[in-house]
Amino acid sequence: MLFIVSLAGTLLTYLTMRYFLHYSGSTIFNVPSSLLSENALLGYIWTYIGSYIPVFAAVFFGSSAISGEIESKSAYSVFPLPVSRTTLICGKYLASLLVGLLIVLYYYAFFAVNSVLVLHTVDLQPFLLSLGLSALFLSAILSMAFLVSSIFNRATYSYVTVFLVYFLIFSALNYVIQLLYKYFPFYLLDNTSTIISRVFFNFNFSNLTFNLSINPLSADEILLYAAVMLAYSIISLLIAIFIFQEKEVK
Repeated sequence: MLFIVSLAGTLLTYLTMRYFLHYSGSTIFNVPSSLLSENALLGYIWTYIGSYIPVFAAVFFGSSAISGEIESKSAYSVFPLPVSRTTLICGKYLASLLVGLLIVLYYYAFFAVNSVLVLHTVDLQPFLLSLGLSALFLSAILSMAFLVSSIFNRATYSYVTVFLVYFLIFSALNYVIQLLYKYFPFYLLDNTSTIISRVFFNFNFSNLTFNLSINPLSADEILLYAAVMLAYSIISLLIAIFIFQEKEVK
C-alpha cells in the first residue's frame, strides 16, 4: 500500500507541476477559470483519485482478517484462546483501521505539499473535511471487507468478492437504477465516496445527469452522505461479528 500510494502521489505530483505551473487560465470543464479557483480544481483532482485509496486499503488490510486466519490454519490456535470472538474481530478491525488511516494521511500529505508548492497555500476547510470523510469512508468499506471475510474460508475469495461488489455490483446497480427509475441512488457505497472530492466542487461522474456546480456540496448533503457511510460501518461490522460468532473452523 505504501508503494501504491507513493506511486500515485508521484504521478499526481508530476501532473500538478506540469499543469498548474503552466496554467493557462482559459477554461476548465467549459467553465470560466475566474469562477472555478485553482484551489478547488487541485483539491478535486487529488481527492477524486484519493477516494480509491480507502478501497485498496480496506481490501489489503481487511479482506483476509478472518478468512486468512482460517486458510493459514492459524485459527486453530487463535480462536480457542480465552478471548471472545467479538474482542478478536474488533481488535483486528481497529488495527486495520489505524494502518488504513496512516495510509490515507500519507496520501493527503502529498496533496498538502503539492498545494503549498504550487499555490502557496492549503484551502484548509475543504482539505480537513475531505480528510475526515475519507476516514469515514475507510471505516465503511473496511467493515464491508470484514463482513465478506467472515463469510469465506479463503482469503482469495474475500479479496475478489470485495473488489467485485464495489467496482462491479455497486456500479451496475447505480446505472440500472438511474436508467430504469430516473433516480440517483446516493446510498450505494461507491456513490457516497464521491463526497470526498465534491467538497471542493460538485461534479459527480457517477450521476448520469452530469450536474456541474461550482459550489461545493451543502452541509445537509454532506451530513446525509456521512450518515450513510456511518450506517455501512456499523451495520456491516455488526453482521460480521454475528457471523464470526457462529462460524465453525473447518
